[in-house]
Amino acid sequence: MHEVWGQFDGDLGFGTVTYIPAFHDYTTQGAGIAFLGHIKQDQYDPLDDTFSQEFRLTSPNSSPIKWVGGVFYYSNLQHTILMPVWFNASLV
Repeated sequence: MHEVWGQFDGDLGFGTVTYIPAFHDYTTQGAGIAFLGHIKQDQYDPLDDTFSQEFRLTSPNSSPIKWVGGVFYYSNLQHTILMPVWFNASLV
């Protein structure tokens, strides 16, 4: 699993601009069970990738009128590849 994010602020005089990017990914593999002398090994590879961005503009703290505006983008990709495989296991 990997996660990266940050926040960047800049003073424009009439307000503050903020940029917040973020990325997250998650991958794992494999699981197995034994049943009546057989082993089932599921070969799977779930993937979850998330990416977001936020741009925000806010009024200065000293402003008599408080305001905020911005945009937000979010993308999430999820998929799983599953291939069940059975093995005959002899018990000795």
